[in-house]
Amino acid sequence: MQILNSNNALNNLSNFKPKIAVAQSAIDNNAEYLNKRGSDFINAKTAFHAFTHKPHFFTYNDFIGNIQFNVLGESKTFKTAIGDAEIFFDYFGDSALEEGSVGVQQINKMGHLFSLDSNGDGFLNRNDEMFSKLRIKVDRGSGEYETANLSDVVGTIDLYSFIKGYDKNNASQIKEWRNSFFNQRQIMVDGRKLTNTFYPYEDIRMHRDYEMKLFSPEQHYKRIKQEDIRAMFEAYADSGGWINLKDRAVNEALFASGDIITNFAYKKTNLAGVEVLEEFNIVDRLDDGSRTPKYEGMNIREFEENWYKHHPRQTNYEDTYTQTFNKLYDTYYTYKEKFAKEKESLLDDNMVSKEYKDKISQIDNSIGMRNIEREFKKLTGIDFSEERLESVKNALNDPLKQKETIAAMGDLDAVTSMRLEKDGRITLRFDSGREILVDGLYNDTGDLHITKKGERASINLEAQTMDNEELNAIDFSQYGISDGENIVSLQEIGAKMIEKLTNSNGKFAGFLITTGNGEIVADNLFNIYTISLLNKDRTLEVEA
Repeated sequence: MQILNSNNALNNLSNFKPKIAVAQSAIDNNAEYLNKRGSDFINAKTAFHAFTHKPHFFTYNDFIGNIQFNVLGESKTFKTAIGDAEIFFDYFGDSALEEGSVGVQQINKMGHLFSLDSNGDGFLNRNDEMFSKLRIKVDRGSGEYETANLSDVVGTIDLYSFIKGYDKNNASQIKEWRNSFFNQRQIMVDGRKLTNTFYPYEDIRMHRDYEMKLFSPEQHYKRIKQEDIRAMFEAYADSGGWINLKDRAVNEALFASGDIITNFAYKKTNLAGVEVLEEFNIVDRLDDGSRTPKYEGMNIREFEENWYKHHPRQTNYEDTYTQTFNKLYDTYYTYKEKFAKEKESLLDDNMVSKEYKDKISQIDNSIGMRNIEREFKKLTGIDFSEERLESVKNALNDPLKQKETIAAMGDLDAVTSMRLEKDGRITLRFDSGREILVDGLYNDTGDLHITKKGERASINLEAQTMDNEELNAIDFSQYGISDGENIVSLQEIGAKMIEKLTNSNGKFAGFLITTGNGEIVADNLFNIYTISLLNKDRTLEVEA
């Protein structure tokens, strides 16, 4: 999930504004607050709400609000080694953990902890920037409580436990609902029943479940076998060899033919040099079949090709992308400047006590700045710093580096058609007009990769580029292959050796795994995440 993506990415690129879920910035309202002075305490505490209270929390609250949590996710307490605990976000770490204290907010639903998964791996642990600011309180009865740092009691929380077992959207029900909805959008004109074009066709992927978007694609996508790719193109490609994703029947057949609504992804290397899966963005609207006489009888791909021959695009994708990033860059420094002025104003205000000034001085950024920092990480794959922000901006504005840089960043446009080439690669055409070649496609399974032992797993894309020496040096207990609906470790199957397979064109074709009982061909290797390993450095310190 990328915040820059939208249902109509191309139309929104030019007027993009960073998505701020809770507040425009952590201190936007300080001036208004300070004009409503009551007492030193009220003034300072109210100002703090803009600095540290809700704005630093539930950064994606509008998105999280659409998620279905299970019983554990709806719970207000979390089971720990010292008992059922309430969890609090404590920005300064010196509070009595009372709701309403400066810099403190209670987690009212455990599912809301997803909002603090800053690296997006589906686990909450010390690798997340705000994990160290979480504290717990356990009720011992008779008004007595024990408090502790969450990190001292729990090393890692598997966030999937808060949504496991949720009811998924049923694809057939969604299609039935959409057809009924569409049929209600017919109008009568001069006694004739015509389509009301004010209600264009929607991409069926608009109705995908939100839950899997909380996890990286590598944790729930699988590579599509080459024979299945060929069968797909044989079934749905037009006379020119293109599959048109804007064709309504094709759109439903590819993404909603099973029990759930799914999606495709392709492999790319981000700016950090890490291979990742890039999910297809949804198209802004499907083809409703309407054509002027000049284009009568053309499918959507043919129509758009001919249209743009006579009506060239005003801007190209790279320039539009660069303009968008430049606005993101400018907005960051606008927020930074505003934050600095408001912070200085509070520190210079005689109505604010020294106690609160000491806390104010500890705050480094606003929610607006923080959201842009997280967006930068999602777009580039690299951790934010102002130097890196500057470096990416310079690369995008350098004609010699622009295209290569954008190719390694998150897509803002949507795939509208694709064609299988003779060498087995696939050409993806986007609504921006650009085309790229990819080695294969991946399909969303709708479920996380889980081992037989209940451990989480994700596709290891890097393994596809390793040589055989590197493959045989990996830890066989931490890598696995698919076994039906589950993942099993290489160690469990008794793997002795791994060999990478390639086709006649030298492209990756899978792995040949030699075991004591024979040979196994696997499409993917998976990383296996063991909670015990993630928790191995845990210590326990409890405060009375």
